[in-house]
Amino acid sequence: MKRKALGILLAILMVASVFALTSCEILLPVDPPTEDDEAYREIYELYVDYAESNGETPQDYEAWLNSIRGEDGKDGKDGQDGKDGQDGLTPNIGYNGNWWIGNVDTGVPAIPKNGQDGADGKDGVDGTDGKDGADGVGIAKIEKVSSDGLVDTYEITYTTGTKFTFTITN
Repeated sequence: MKRKALGILLAILMVASVFALTSCEILLPVDPPTEDDEAYREIYELYVDYAESNGETPQDYEAWLNSIRGEDGKDGKDGQDGKDGQDGLTPNIGYNGNWWIGNVDTGVPAIPKNGQDGADGKDGVDGTDGKDGADGVGIAKIEKVSSDGLVDTYEITYTTGTKFTFTITN
């Protein structure tokens, strides 16, 4: 007897829950659904619970989103043009150097004053050493090569092998 009463009670609860679920109104958010939208995730979880409780395999989230999105509607007709607005006021630089809008001084200088100099910056990091330069030309030797009276002749031999001769009068 207890089992029969328990079975009848469960049947009544199941019927009542079906009527309660079918009469529920689920309001979807107004904005189009996105994969990261928390409100749609919650509704999806309700859908999964419902489908599984009815022995159905629920769609994955993306497929479910696509099934509720619907197609885009047609564009509406263009509206009528609005009335022209009133002419605006052109900013200008007033006699005092401030920006004026119409007859109103904004108090904002049109030409800013020079600010104070900033603090000197820190010294930069030393650069890398440059490449060695080409060898220069040096003097290998200087020798007196001749004398003629008061005139002595000297010859300079450079490290490149070239020679230069000059005279000195004593």
